Amino acid sequence: MTTRRVFSEPTPSDGRAAILQWADERSSGVPQSVLYLEPPSVNDGIVADQWDTYGSPIELRCERFRTLVDELYEADTYDGSATHISSAERQWIVEEALSRLTDTEHPLYSEEDPSVGLIQQSEELLTLLEFAGTITAEEVEQRLTQEGLPRLAQSLSRFVALVHQVRADGFDDAKTFRSERFRHVLDAGQPLVESELSTIEVVIVGSFQTLSPQERDIIGLIADAFDTGIVLTRVTDADELSGADDAIRRISRWYDELGFTPHETDGTSSRSPRERAAASLYEHEDGQAEPVQVGSDVTLETHATIQDEIRDVARTVRSLIGSGVDPSSITVAPFDEGTYGNRITDALRAADVPVVASSSRSLFATTTGKLFESVINLGTEPDRQGPLTRLLSNPLVAPNHRETVRNALQNADRLESTRVSTLAEYVDADTEAFIRDVVTACEEFVNATDIDSEREALLAELGVPTTENGAGLTDAIGFSRHVRAREQQAIERAAEVCSSLTERRDAADRDDADTDVEELRRALEQVTVETSVGRESDSVRVCSPAEAATNPAEYVFVPGLTTEHTPSPPRRLAFARPLNDSHPEFAASNPVAGTRYTFAQLIAADADLTLTAPQHNRNGDPYILADPVVELERVTGLEASSVNDRAPPASYTDVHRELAAAIDSNALTPDALSRNTDTYDINISGANASKRLSDGVSVAAERAADNVGDYDGHVDSGIVTALRGEDQPYSPSQLETYADCGFKYYLKYVLDIEPDDEITLELNALDAGTYVHDVLERFYRTWRGEGHDGVTEETVDEAEEVLYEVAASRLDELDARDTAFHDTWVTALFDGLTVPENRYGNADGPPGLFKRFLHSEAELAPRDATPSYFEAHVGLTPDEPGPEVLADDPVRVPGTDVQIRGKIDRLDITSDGGIVGMDYKTGSTASESDTIDGHTFQLPAYLLMAENALNGDPVGGSYYQVDPTDSISPHAGTVGSEEDAAHAYWGADDPAPLRRYQTLEFDTRGEFTEFLHDVIPDRIDRIAAAVDNGSFHPTVLSPDTAGCEYCPYRDACDVRHHRRHDIHDALTESNTPQYAPGIDTEDTQ
Repeated sequence: MTTRRVFSEPTPSDGRAAILQWADERSSGVPQSVLYLEPPSVNDGIVADQWDTYGSPIELRCERFRTLVDELYEADTYDGSATHISSAERQWIVEEALSRLTDTEHPLYSEEDPSVGLIQQSEELLTLLEFAGTITAEEVEQRLTQEGLPRLAQSLSRFVALVHQVRADGFDDAKTFRSERFRHVLDAGQPLVESELSTIEVVIVGSFQTLSPQERDIIGLIADAFDTGIVLTRVTDADELSGADDAIRRISRWYDELGFTPHETDGTSSRSPRERAAASLYEHEDGQAEPVQVGSDVTLETHATIQDEIRDVARTVRSLIGSGVDPSSITVAPFDEGTYGNRITDALRAADVPVVASSSRSLFATTTGKLFESVINLGTEPDRQGPLTRLLSNPLVAPNHRETVRNALQNADRLESTRVSTLAEYVDADTEAFIRDVVTACEEFVNATDIDSEREALLAELGVPTTENGAGLTDAIGFSRHVRAREQQAIERAAEVCSSLTERRDAADRDDADTDVEELRRALEQVTVETSVGRESDSVRVCSPAEAATNPAEYVFVPGLTTEHTPSPPRRLAFARPLNDSHPEFAASNPVAGTRYTFAQLIAADADLTLTAPQHNRNGDPYILADPVVELERVTGLEASSVNDRAPPASYTDVHRELAAAIDSNALTPDALSRNTDTYDINISGANASKRLSDGVSVAAERAADNVGDYDGHVDSGIVTALRGEDQPYSPSQLETYADCGFKYYLKYVLDIEPDDEITLELNALDAGTYVHDVLERFYRTWRGEGHDGVTEETVDEAEEVLYEVAASRLDELDARDTAFHDTWVTALFDGLTVPENRYGNADGPPGLFKRFLHSEAELAPRDATPSYFEAHVGLTPDEPGPEVLADDPVRVPGTDVQIRGKIDRLDITSDGGIVGMDYKTGSTASESDTIDGHTFQLPAYLLMAENALNGDPVGGSYYQVDPTDSISPHAGTVGSEEDAAHAYWGADDPAPLRRYQTLEFDTRGEFTEFLHDVIPDRIDRIAAAVDNGSFHPTVLSPDTAGCEYCPYRDACDVRHHRRHDIHDALTESNTPQYAPGIDTEDTQ
């Protein structure tokens, strides 16, 4: 008779310690006499370290359930590991089984190809059935009928029958499912276990939260042969499970049924306050119980945003290490790995903290996966240029032929056409042959029957540096260690998928190439790649809370404790829910109960525990604290404290900001900083601590309030007048800057603080844009001076010569470095100009910007609008002769006292004197809705200025996209009326003065004029009033709308996006002049 014991302690570590001592007493000391069956969350090293206290390392053998069962199965069948159905093969089997369902009434039937979500949920359902012991179709039907589910029995037995049929059609009979291997071992029984585990004397089953029925039966089989102990972590100590321990109710009942009894203890140990708190969670007794004090080593903190939360965790961790704490004793354990995992890892690295973390990502999110995705897309549509350029841009492709790749990509970038065949006409012979070979290889791959062999040929043709069989990478690509490991795994998984598909295609007897390639795409789409970053030793570990609870640490941080970032009940197939409710063996896992159970274990442990949560998202909407946190507050009386950078700076950026602040506050002088550069790390020496503390508290208090005060960018109107001047006119750019952010306007236009100059090898964006603007302006002045109106198809050749001379002359005046970057930029402008001796481009190459501009102008020729004014000045004096001056003085905005001035890129005039404004853009362009909603003012301001100066009728305007590496578009963001517009393509020959892609907001010119004369002036007047009032608070728009990520003043800004709605409400209630487009402009539309 064997001994069966359960060891129940509040933490997995305590349970392990007790059971290891018990196992040592039963072991004779022979090698591998103690078998430890580990949960997935347990680290082998942790178990081994604890065992060292009791026995010799050679006595202990650690295994997972699956590896142990595989070993026993292989020993009994002698078929080896190759007989197992891989995960990729299993996914295909499920997909194929779903595809073979023809009954439209079947709950798993899909008219189209099965979606990835349906495949995954169906596979989970199949696993649930299998590991409950119902493996064959007959067993499923019989068991579910017994459970009172006859209709479900019929549906699921049909699905299971198809699964086994697909497996039989596509694979050798020896290939087994994992559930079948479990059943084989169970059927072989005790003789197999005793013969193959002959050295084992005692077995330990680790602290599992869930088990499948088959795993339960394996434990029973082992317990019949050996003394067996089980760790069952329990935070409560009552006989009946309750509270957070509800999560293990099923597994505990199973252990009772298998005959396991509690291990007897002396009963002298008492529970710590934290253990009592964990035991009280979700225990709702009558009356109000006294709070359980958990001590100072459990803290609950909230931070303004996720970014603030992560930054403070990194700072605190860095501070702990700086004080002598071993990095390996620190764990950061977010429940939401997707939101927090990579961000935390990056923040710790930025703070120079050694970190180790594991994560999973889709195969298509890896460099290798993106290669296969591009190959499939290109092979399916071989004349599409997009997949080709994405493929050639992949660093794995042709690393030894970068010049050829670069030539292909540069030409593709300049072509208006999206066809590979067109691209081939504009490249040299070697590049053309290379492109043809790449396309052919992709086509052959997607159409192959032996897709595995074709995969090897594909990678060889693409020049991917792989090992001999194409299933591994060489060292030719300079990836970092962890990226290389990730890509190595990705290429292995891709090879596994291709091998599996090849193995079964002949047996499947299907000739539909389109179906085959979509199967390949879906199979690859379902593959995940597990990656590990950092070294295992002497590093802070970023892991799941379950791992943190199972593997002890001295300091544990659990960020993201909100309802949005903790597990919630998963979506399941609705028709299968009666199955989950029919019997405990079919019960679905409960992630909410699991979260409570893990959280309670973290509370019960003795690690210094920091629980954190963000208060608001980027839009300012509040997060709700997670259920376990709210319960902890109820039980302990612990209150969340709002934290604002409590820890010293951790990263170099933090240190630089602190030093800059010290200099700004005169706590540190530039000379002192220069003399003591090497001494500055975390602390700021020599600072006036008292003054800094006093000022800091005052500022923090002001900024914590929703109202806008002296520390929030609001200044006295007299100061504004002194700095800006009285009744100064506005430019369109100034209006748009204020619309985005008052604080940015204040720094740039009131204080005249210029952004730092960019140091680049090539022209920066401003210089490049200025050059293009100048060339187009000078071209049209020259062209018009020679007696021409617009450019037509008949005059394009002549216009090319004029434009080339203007552009070449202006280029000689341009101060730009002669670099490869500069050369590439220049050729992107001049290519395709068929003029004698094109010195700056390839006359036979794909059309560059200037060529495409002229063809765009010719396409605009049918309009009743003639290009007439270029770089027209209003209220400004030109820097040099040439540009027209429409008005010497600024123009007053109708109905206001506000004046505007500026340079208008281009005005086209209709036959009846109507005005069409155009603004050249070498970067991104605004949309019509940006103008309608009040974010942009360029086009309306152009029209108001031109209307006043020329006494004409404003028709509308558009942004003229002239990016050297993108398509030419003279009708981006068009504003005006449908009455004056024609479609850019279908209405190419229409005389309407405007072109547009989509239907415009205004139907008639009268409606647009009303918007221009009433709405726009009101908005400009509100901006002017806000400026005069000194309202320069940071933006209350969303960070994406305001462009905060790219703002040159972001390091000096105290914007608080999470409180933007509160701040806007406070400004509105106090009648503070302000302007917030999209928030308070609806009433003016």
